[in-house]
Amino acid sequence: MKFRYTLLPICLCFFGCNLTQQYIDKSENFYHDLNTKSTHHKLDSSTIKMRKVGKGEINLVLIHGFGPVPQIQWQDLVDELHNEFTLYIPDLIFFGESTSDYPIYDPRFQARQLKKTLEREGIEHMWIAGVSYGGLVAGIFAHEYADKTEKLILIDALSKFASRSHADSLARVYGYDQISEILLPTNGKALKDLFRITFHDPYNYPAFALNKPSQILYSNQWEHKEELLQYLFSHEEKIKNWDLRYSGPVTIIWGKEDKLIPLKTGYQLNEYYNGSEIEVIPDGAHVINMENAREVGEIIKGLK
Repeated sequence: MKFRYTLLPICLCFFGCNLTQQYIDKSENFYHDLNTKSTHHKLDSSTIKMRKVGKGEINLVLIHGFGPVPQIQWQDLVDELHNEFTLYIPDLIFFGESTSDYPIYDPRFQARQLKKTLEREGIEHMWIAGVSYGGLVAGIFAHEYADKTEKLILIDALSKFASRSHADSLARVYGYDQISEILLPTNGKALKDLFRITFHDPYNYPAFALNKPSQILYSNQWEHKEELLQYLFSHEEKIKNWDLRYSGPVTIIWGKEDKLIPLKTGYQLNEYYNGSEIEVIPDGAHVINMENAREVGEIIKGLK
């Protein structure tokens, strides 16, 4: 059943487009084999895809980051958790198969639409976890809907403490003007650099082999994702002033070697949320949900 992320570079580097698509298809088969229920919820202005998988008594919502193909971001962690939790895995708006008729790029809109979607699923109470951009959405959700949120889990999360200046300075090290050129790669070099920045053990392959795979993985709703990033950049100071406090239990999980959102941000969140706990994964970088899924899964299971 397992199809670990480590097979991805083989597909990308040696076989290009065909096996990149096969990798995506194999991920869909993984969820199918777990009897995943997929539903497209039509709201007033949006259509949200939700996957439901697992059989545990606790409802755990997993909110993805900016990476491609949302279900792949959580696949290895789903493999670790599906026997102990009922997992709800949405495609955020402008990702995967979720769309909206209105160009609203405020992450608070994501949280509101997610709340409506979970109500359609009949979920009244839940744990909520988010990685990177999804961590910001999860934090907003927990603050606005504290009565529904039993536990908040932040995984290398974007937050009010994140710094665009740090991210852009990191991008310049790799020859770019700003971080969006890496987070939304349009060519093989940018995709290669994205892996170098976000993985603890990045793949080693020639950039030319990633040109077509970068198009397959990132072309979906690219313009909307660019607008989502620009909203975060242009509203950075306002976001820093948002009150996102949540009085329930909070667990922060961070990769010690995260270059994109450094560990110090995790400690700032630890101070911000009174009584929160922080778990640091020594050999983890930004995508510990994929690269360190077993360790992250053990931490989450230990919260029961």
